Amino acid sequence: MVHLEHGIGQYGGLVKLHLDSSTNDFLLIRYRDGDRLYLPVDRMNTVQKYMGVDGASPVLDKMGGRSWSRVKARVKKSAEKIAGELLKLYARRKVERGHAFSPVDDDVKDFEAGFPYEETADQLKAIEDVVRSGCPEGTRYR
Repeated sequence: MVHLEHGIGQYGGLVKLHLDSSTNDFLLIRYRDGDRLYLPVDRMNTVQKYMGVDGASPVLDKMGGRSWSRVKARVKKSAEKIAGELLKLYARRKVERGHAFSPVDDDVKDFEAGFPYEETADQLKAIEDVVRSGCPEGTRYR
């Protein structure tokens, strides 16, 4: 399992504990060096299933250790880098002009005429929609 604050631990089962005259259910999460976390079931939103590489066993974190905070910092930095690259990409797309294709010529018409099947009405509409989306305003296909 992965706890948001403590990192990778091993699920040890559901445990009933009696505290202050009440009994509650807790998830037992085991960490390196025998550390244990008893997580109340109403805080299950702070853990998620570990999604690792098939066949590779995860290394358990030490509660209070620095390895988990380093991993989180590295992931945050990577996510920020990806977000920055996406922003640059979207900005470039906004200002760059697209490619305008030339109008349908005789070669395309010959290719269409040689098509051995009869298109359905829906297929013809789809073809028209695709071609029209690339045609300048006011021009028609066919």
